[in-house]
Order: sequence, then C-alpha cells, then structure tokens
Amino acid sequence: MDNVATRRAKPGLGGGAAVMRDELSAAGTTAAAGTTQETGTGVAGAVRQRLAVIFNPTAGRRRRRRFAAALARLSAHGAQVRVLPTEARGDAERLAAAVVAAGDADAIVAAGGDGTINEVINGMASAQSVAGGLAGGGLPLGLLPLGTANVLAWELGIGDDLVRAADVIAGRARHRIHLGRCNGRCFVMMVGVGLDARIVAAMPPGLKRALGKLAYGLEGLIQIARLEPVRYRVTVDGTAGDAAAAIVANGRFYAGRYVVADAADLGAPVLHACCFARGGRLAALGYSMALLADRLHRARDLTVAPGTRITIDGPAGDPVQGDGDIIGHLPATVEVAAETLDMLVPAIGSPTAAA
Repeated sequence: MDNVATRRAKPGLGGGAAVMRDELSAAGTTAAAGTTQETGTGVAGAVRQRLAVIFNPTAGRRRRRRFAAALARLSAHGAQVRVLPTEARGDAERLAAAVVAAGDADAIVAAGGDGTINEVINGMASAQSVAGGLAGGGLPLGLLPLGTANVLAWELGIGDDLVRAADVIAGRARHRIHLGRCNGRCFVMMVGVGLDARIVAAMPPGLKRALGKLAYGLEGLIQIARLEPVRYRVTVDGTAGDAAAAIVANGRFYAGRYVVADAADLGAPVLHACCFARGGRLAALGYSMALLADRLHRARDLTVAPGTRITIDGPAGDPVQGDGDIIGHLPATVEVAAETLDMLVPAIGSPTAAA
C-alpha cells in the first residue's frame, strides 16, 4: 500500500530525481534517474537484461540505501538498469505504457508499494499483446518492494528483502497470473468496500510515511469509532447476499501476509468474494483482532464465494479500495480481467524464495 508521489518537479531531472541521484551515488552505484547502469559483466555469455525500473521516491524514502544496493546487485548480474522516477499520481501508469510502446526493455520493474504496482499493471494492461491479451505485450514485471504492506511481493514468495528481490529479477523465472478489473480498472490482489476502504480513503499520506503499518492501526481505530451501520448487496455470478463489508480477493494475502481467502490463486481465473456478516463497532474490532492473529479467514461469520463476476451495491459514492489505494466508488462491478501478466518470481527450489 503506498501513495504514488503527489509532488511535481521541473522537467527532466526534477527535485526528487536529483536527490535520488545523489543518494544512489553515495551508496556506491552509478544509476541515476533516467540513466542506464551498465557496470558488472554478469554471467559469461548471457544476454544482458535491459530493465526499466519505475521508482516511486515517496514509497522508497525510508529505504533509499537498500534500493541503491538492489540496483548495484542487478548491475552485478550484468543488467542494464534505467531508473524512471515518478513525480505525481498516474506517472507510473504512463511510464509503464511508454516503456511497452518503446520496445527497448526486456522487463519492467516496479520499485514502490502496492499502489505503484497497481499503476504499473494498468499501464502494461493498456498495451496488451494481440494474442491472448498478455499485458505489456509479453514483457514480464519484476518487483522491488518499497511499500508498507508489499502484499503482492509476499504472495509471490519474493518478500521485502530488496537484494533478494534483485536476485529474483535477475533469475528471469516467470509465472503467469490473472488480473481482476473493478469498474474498468485492473487490480492484482484485492478490492474492498466498507471499513478497509474508509481507512484507505481517510489515511493522511504524511502519517503513513512517518509511521508505516502503525498508521493503519491508528486510522482504523478512528474509523471504527465513527462507524455507522451500512449493508452492501454482493452478487456473485448471479447469487445475491448482503454483508457489512466485503473484500474481493484475487490472491490469498491481505494487508501484508495475512490470509483472507485461503483457496485464492493468482494463477487461476477466479475471484473470491469474502463477505463479513456482522456490522457495528464491536464486530469491526473483532475482525481487526482476528486479522492481526492471522485468523480472519477462519471467522465463523465470514462467507467466501468463488466467482468470475461480482457486483457490489451500497451507499452511492462509497469508496472502493484496490491494492491499497482508492480506485473508484460504488456501485462496483468486479470481474476476472481478460488480461494476464507474466511476473518474475523465484525459481522452483530457489534460495531466493521468501518464507
């Protein structure tokens, strides 16, 4: 979960990019914003891997040195690294589409949190291949996780160690995943309505940058105290029911490494509607405690229904969060997307797989 950088800089190497360049140089790597890093020879005889790294400086503010170390690791593997920093919301999506259109990279790397990844995926999905709807025209997506929760990185077994993530990218092993769509916008892990969407909508970006995951706990308590009784109508492949809150999961993990839909699989073209029956403040506190104990998926009043098309109705204009950012408002139509995407993942049996 991260907010894509919202500040503007001058054209070219803007303020944020210049700071990043100085810090990367201080950390011992020559990569600067918009440049190509080519030190290191890599494996003898191997084709040099051309990487376009779309970097959110806001998400990576507390991890700049580790990010620089990851770039140095990629360089040691022989990769050519071009760092493309974002400066405002929507930049990651635009940059990803431009990389695909240019055809001068072997892979795109999203360096940020789940919100940055969401933008990159939407940019790649806008440039899908003619055959089979493969997002990015067949370019794979790698991850350098810099966010608060890094849900997708944990789901794929990459974890949040940036040097290990760089090794995964250099390993070039691929896994094809299915995407979801909510009101026309792609998502990869989940969409949600109810308490979690209200927390995301109300979260002050500065608080999240300062406190990380703790900020979600604090904002969660505020939103629970303000919680009003609301019911949502959730229809899964034509079968309707109601809920106090709902999460539509594409993968197993939620808010980090907490399981919400145990049977979900990114490799399968099916979504899982997770409907929470009980409303009110006490129920919300109970669900929150179950989440922190990683027992939310075992809650007795949680109903999980697989399906390919899910509609959610409720108070008009209620926020909908997707991959940790607000991506729309009710009513919502959530479905399996036509697009698939190749992800760079740990090879089977690889020591780079996260526990």
